[in-house]
Amino acid sequence: MAFSYGRRKEVAYGLHDSQLQFFKNDENFVTKGIVGTMTYTYREDIYNTNTLWAQYRNSTITDTVLYFNDEYFLPQSTQQELLTFGYRFRADHRDIRAYPLRGSFFEFSAIKQGIGVLRNEPDLLHLISTARKYMQLSDRFFYHASIKGKLSGRTFAPYFNTRALGYGNDLVRGYEFYVINGQHFALFKSNFKYNLVKQRVIKFDAIPLEKFAKIPYAFYINLNADAGYVEDLFSIESNPLANTLLLGGGIGIDYVTYYDLVLRVEYSINKFGENGIFLHFRAPI
Repeated sequence: MAFSYGRRKEVAYGLHDSQLQFFKNDENFVTKGIVGTMTYTYREDIYNTNTLWAQYRNSTITDTVLYFNDEYFLPQSTQQELLTFGYRFRADHRDIRAYPLRGSFFEFSAIKQGIGVLRNEPDLLHLISTARKYMQLSDRFFYHASIKGKLSGRTFAPYFNTRALGYGNDLVRGYEFYVINGQHFALFKSNFKYNLVKQRVIKFDAIPLEKFAKIPYAFYINLNADAGYVEDLFSIESNPLANTLLLGGGIGIDYVTYYDLVLRVEYSINKFGENGIFLHFRAPI
């Protein structure tokens, strides 16, 4: 069981040209919320896990946020109470979770938001599935690929409850500055990886603790290519990257060290020719 309370003076209230728009008030909080979650997990064996959860969320915004986006919650509302029930199945056969090189991963989730008993509560159902494969081609070469999809109902969903690509690791590389919301999405990511420097250990004799005196490290060079598609039925004008094929890719280098810490530096380019160098702190797939 978990409970949290949060409040912020800045909030993303919507999209413009598929980029987040923010409102900030230096003196007053513009959004507040409480969340309570109960979770039950059943582990069938070392690989397979089933999780059930129930969550209550109560969120509020100020009238100013509503002025900028009157569909942030249900239309003309500054508050949303929401009951969510979810189920997740996970089959994890990866060799290392933080930076896998071999194995596979599968996850399926069904999430029901709203059951019609609370005020200003949307009625939404989301089905989300992810499959990843990690292959070692030779001593130093690897190929990794993943596909993820999300299906939601075709009914209207408030901005607060609508997410697709551009959040966390769910992105097409080359579109790091964009957010593409919608009801459904598909995402394919691939990496061709070369182990430039195999794992080595540096020892610092000046550090008295043996646990911290040895620092392992390894370097990998990556070529990547991604594709994604988001279907949005309701916010097309502010979300121009929806309903079109997104293509991107690039090259990068990964630094992997102890406690499975990952530092990635990537040069990425999208289908419009926009490019940049991006820093990440997690495995790409």
